Amino acid sequence: MSTTAAPGRKRRDTSEGFIDIDEQTGPTDDVTPTLLPLLMSLSHARDGKVPFKCAYRPYCIANSFLTKRLGDMGSTVCDQLTAVMESSVENVGLKPKWRRNNAMRELRLAGKTGAKGRDCYKRYPHCSQLDRISQPNSTSSTSPPYFLPFGNLGEFLG
Repeated sequence: MSTTAAPGRKRRDTSEGFIDIDEQTGPTDDVTPTLLPLLMSLSHARDGKVPFKCAYRPYCIANSFLTKRLGDMGSTVCDQLTAVMESSVENVGLKPKWRRNNAMRELRLAGKTGAKGRDCYKRYPHCSQLDRISQPNSTSSTSPPYFLPFGNLGEFLG
């Protein structure tokens, strides 16, 4: 029994028509390692480790990074990320309801500020509570790789 192609049929070349995986993922390689530490600020705010306003600057920077690094695709990711973050705020249990609504509104504004390329550092003040959590010798139960130093993100993001 032969495993060759049937007589009269052409073999397909499977090497053409596909983009090399490195070309596909190249622009997104640094997205996850950059965004996860930034978005952890929202998790800390939800857990009550830091005031909720501490999440705004990192979230603004995350949206700015996505838009600058990935262009239109980054804008789409920003929109999806904002929806996820808003649902996260909805479930955080901030009371009274107006406080939760204000947090959602401010989070949305922080995302738009970053996505439009505005200066997140001027709009949102530095939150020193995040620095304490980001240090390896803090009382945080976070394991390595720890978090980025939130006060120096401009240097990191370039």
